[in-house]
Amino acid sequence: LYNRGLAYYNSAPPKDTATNEKALADFQAAAKDADHPNAKDIPGYIADTLIRLGKSEDAEKAFTTAIEKNPKDGEAYLSRGALRLQFA
Repeated sequence: LYNRGLAYYNSAPPKDTATNEKALADFQAAAKDADHPNAKDIPGYIADTLIRLGKSEDAEKAFTTAIEKNPKDGEAYLSRGALRLQFA
C-alpha cells in the first residue's frame, strides 16, 4: 500500500482531490504496520497529502506524529513550523 500511495502522491497534482484521497487512504493503511520498512516516513507523507487536501489541522497532527516517530526528522519540524506560521 505504501508504494501505491507513493505512486498516487507522485502522479497527482496538488489540487487533484480524488487521487490525493487515494494516496491518503493507502498511506493511512500502511501506517498501521509498525514494522513496515518505511514506517518512519509514512506520517510525513500523510501530513503532506492532508495539506494538499486543505486539512491543515490534521496535517499539523500528522507532522507531530512524524516527529514522535522520528525525532531527527528535520523536514517534519520545518514543515510543521511553516504550517503554523501560515495559519498564525
